[in-house]
Amino acid sequence: MNPFESKGRWFKGSLHCHTTNSDGILPPVDVARAYAENGYDFVVFTDHGKVTSLAEDNGGVLPVGGEELSVGRSKAGESYHVIAIGIEGELRAEGGDGPESVQEVVDDIADSGGLAFIAHPYWSGLVPEDMVCVKGYLGIEVFNTGCEAEVGKGFSIVHWDQVLSLGRMVKGVAVDDAHRYLYPPYDAFGGWVWVRADELEWGCVAKAIGKGLFYSSMGPKITLVELGKTLRVKCSGAKQVSMISHNGSGMVFDYPTVKSIVERRKRGEKDDGAISSVDFEYVDGGMEAEITLRNGRKLRGMSSNEGIIEAECDLGFFNRYVRIEVVDKENRKAWTNPLPLGAE
Repeated sequence: MNPFESKGRWFKGSLHCHTTNSDGILPPVDVARAYAENGYDFVVFTDHGKVTSLAEDNGGVLPVGGEELSVGRSKAGESYHVIAIGIEGELRAEGGDGPESVQEVVDDIADSGGLAFIAHPYWSGLVPEDMVCVKGYLGIEVFNTGCEAEVGKGFSIVHWDQVLSLGRMVKGVAVDDAHRYLYPPYDAFGGWVWVRADELEWGCVAKAIGKGLFYSSMGPKITLVELGKTLRVKCSGAKQVSMISHNGSGMVFDYPTVKSIVERRKRGEKDDGAISSVDFEYVDGGMEAEITLRNGRKLRGMSSNEGIIEAECDLGFFNRYVRIEVVDKENRKAWTNPLPLGAE
């Protein structure tokens, strides 16, 4: 489902963090307050092997129970880390070392009314085969603030695209996996989800997450994704908007490149023949440009002083599905979940 075509409000949430109930340095109420002070609406506590609850002073956010479980063995001989969100009782990671033990944990999470994500695939050394042999989990962590801050393995975007190319339309989430919060290397407030839900009540929020009515971000905002006869995206000022599809298909709107194409046309310079025509006009301090390629496919972009704010192109650039990735001038990213082509 497309969250940008759904009704409701946007709620900002953290889906992976730790407290003094496992290996975090802050007690639950202080974690909740820290997230509230940074504009979050809900926070899921995912302590190792424990479900943390916060019944009284919630620090200004909606607290949600969760758990991080280490289970099984990947092809590289390492454990999977599975995140359970929205559970009340602790789950146990038992069984053998094969993927069947991971499947049992994912099934137990579902039976407990929770949602399951596979944590930090890059950090864990997982390969696509490790993830496609398990079913029933909602998605994987495509960005993990702590893993990036500690060892430079926070981005699992390639893992995500490989799983998508194998036909598994799993979601992608950005998280913190915070432990230290206040001390370097800082591992909090770097990755979150924006969930489209009717109200700030966990039942509503969980239902929306389960339907994929969210996108993930490190900073940029995405305000529209419209999939009709064309694909149209609106966002906060970006230096790049990538429309990523199956294997070698897709399209990238790169602000410096579009600007260069327009400037070359203004000067009457020739190109390599790939572009048939370029039409542009300056609007409200920005620019709107439409580029027609030699094969007849069209691209349209609108920019402001902050960068690209709208991008649109024909659906012929894509195959099977498309997902959006927005990059701002500080190299922070935002990601939508994949939309199957032809879906309403």
